[in-house]
Amino acid sequence: MAANGDKLSVEYLSRIGVAEWSSESAAASSSTEACGSSKAAKGSPKAAPKSVASPKAQPKSAPKAAAAPAGPPPEEKTKEELAKMTKEERTAYYAARRAGGEQAAAPKAVQMSKADRRAMQEAQRKVKDDKKMEGADAAEMLEELKLQGLTEEQAKEVLAHIENGEVEEEEESDDEPLSLLASVKEWMDEQGTKVADKESLRDFNLKVRFQGHVETTPPDHLACMLRIITTGALESGDLKAPKLQPTVVAKKAGPTLERWSFMIDGLYSKIDDVLESVDVVIGSLREGIDSVEAPETAKDTALVGCLMALRDSTDDIEDEDLLTGCKRLDPMTKVMEKFIEFLEDELEDSDEDGSGED
Repeated sequence: MAANGDKLSVEYLSRIGVAEWSSESAAASSSTEACGSSKAAKGSPKAAPKSVASPKAQPKSAPKAAAAPAGPPPEEKTKEELAKMTKEERTAYYAARRAGGEQAAAPKAVQMSKADRRAMQEAQRKVKDDKKMEGADAAEMLEELKLQGLTEEQAKEVLAHIENGEVEEEEESDDEPLSLLASVKEWMDEQGTKVADKESLRDFNLKVRFQGHVETTPPDHLACMLRIITTGALESGDLKAPKLQPTVVAKKAGPTLERWSFMIDGLYSKIDDVLESVDVVIGSLREGIDSVEAPETAKDTALVGCLMALRDSTDDIEDEDLLTGCKRLDPMTKVMEKFIEFLEDELEDSDEDGSGED
């Protein structure tokens, strides 16, 4: 009777709006009253579930994995990293890996050497600075790269890297960047005994000019090359020989200058100002000689000997240019005065031969 009384009381309260009554509520009330009885707790089927779950109380199904964002797939996780992830995180991870499968399977770019990579970086930076990469026409950029000394194939490769957004930032390195002189020497050493040709000049522009020295010019390159050649040819101690003659020095330096003559002519011809070009030649030869330990008189003789060898090895450096440069030297040494007389005689003979043909 007490249970019925409770049920009626609940029904009454529900009727007047104080409590909502239902058969389930009554069952819950009866279960609560019978909680103290072990028989009711074990045997009553209504004692276990309190009530039928409402639609809102139903367990929600696991959310679907979010669509993998467009772009490259995430980096592959290790077994230890995967073990630390939740089930949902692993599901999202594998979905992203599958979504990016096409990009992951795409063939990787050809591995570039550090020197090539730096060259590409500098070439890209140069084009970005000049064109600002805003509305620049691809054909114009291609021509700009070719004017910087690259072949058409190299220029197209650089342009492709730029358009794909690759190699934008230079690799961080604790190594100090090489000076221009050191970069030129490193490149020349890599050539071994190869005789310089047209391809050498192109490779020089790509490997040296763009290795942190993109703003350097042909006069800078020519000066470095002549200085390195002179130092290498004369560092064996020949300048200390007594009564050194220019012809001895010319014979010593001649083969090296001959091997690099294509590069020397190519760089020399790119200098528009005649006075600047011949000053670069004589000045760089002098710097190379000064780096070798020897008496001053021997260095004066060596300079004339190197000029004689350079005159015989190259085609673009004219006697008239050399004469102009030598006359500008101060102070003027006796051995240089004799070389100037020699050049004047050669030019006079040349003029006479030319007038005789007319």
